[in-house]
Amino acid sequence: MIDVSTSSLTVISYKQELTRQCQQALKPCAVLAIFAWFPFIYMDRLLYPELNAIVYLRLGLSVFGILVLLVISLARHQNLSYGLLYGIVFYLEFATGTILGIVNADPVYMGTLSVVLIITPIFPFQKRHSFILILVATLMFFISGMLNKISFTDPDRQYTLFNVLVAFVVAMVSIFVLDFIRRSFFSRQKLLADRKAQIEEQKIELRDALDSIKILRGLLPICSHCKSIRDSKGYWHDVELYIQN
Repeated sequence: MIDVSTSSLTVISYKQELTRQCQQALKPCAVLAIFAWFPFIYMDRLLYPELNAIVYLRLGLSVFGILVLLVISLARHQNLSYGLLYGIVFYLEFATGTILGIVNADPVYMGTLSVVLIITPIFPFQKRHSFILILVATLMFFISGMLNKISFTDPDRQYTLFNVLVAFVVAMVSIFVLDFIRRSFFSRQKLLADRKAQIEEQKIELRDALDSIKILRGLLPICSHCKSIRDSKGYWHDVELYIQN
């Protein structure tokens, strides 16, 4: 068992370890979600003044961050940390893919989706959950793009599509690699904790044995050199054999 002093959770499984990491990252991520897209709204108004949906999607991330902070402040959120952080990232993936599709794969907006896809594996989620996030962002890009009759015939759009596919592949591979690293580190950490617990148990057993010897020394004649016990007939015996007999 791994007793984590920085958290109220006692980690006994890999899933709980991920929840502990989510708990530590939740508040900073919620604050970042509130302010992250504010600088982009001004540029959205200049580039696509007729597309109010872009602004609404960006403001939605801020609203989500505020709601998460309210939950953190009003409730015991330790067991909710994983779901709350996953909700923030899920909305980020959904909105980013949708925005890029709405603007018909404008290369100016491509960088945001690439960054979002590549940083997704960094979040401490289970592997299958990270896959879902990557798929959501990519599918929303293609779905919203098709609804807006996106075309990849010109070189700029083709380059954007190529970047999306590369970011998708890099993200998928990174999920496998980081999950392997996390699991390996957790296994080593848990093994060290188990060994430490065994050492502590042995220390307790030795302490109890010494206390017993001290008690016996006051009742029985024990040799100070060889620690043997003398019986009523004058014979010396090993302590363990004497106690067993």
